[in-house]
Amino acid sequence: MARANRGRTLVVGAKVYDGKVDRRSFYPHAIGVDLFEGEGVDLVHDLEHPLPAEMGQFDHVDCVSVLEHCQRPWLMAQHLEDAMRAGASILVSVPCVWRMHAYPSDYWRILPQALQVLFPRVRWQITGVLTEGR
Repeated sequence: MARANRGRTLVVGAKVYDGKVDRRSFYPHAIGVDLFEGEGVDLVHDLEHPLPAEMGQFDHVDCVSVLEHCQRPWLMAQHLEDAMRAGASILVSVPCVWRMHAYPSDYWRILPQALQVLFPRVRWQITGVLTEGR
């Protein structure tokens, strides 16, 4: 299984909902970004737009259950790639088949091959695909 690079981590969709874990706690040097203010959020920002230049670049990006909620995930993916240092790692988890869960909205279902299209500069190591019945 691929491991997260040590160093600065960008946690995308960082707002903590319904008693879920603050994903920043998984990383020693994490910054949480979300569309909405709340617990776990250090910067309110729409990643369909580039991060502010003063944010610098990151050694790891954690993007779990976010891309399906982005109206234009190709823009978010481009801005995440731009925020990654050379050799950075990225953790992406997205549903392929899942019930609609509309907060803030639910736009997309993304297959593993789509990740390769969305993030063309990332060398992917797909560590698992859950299928119905498992």
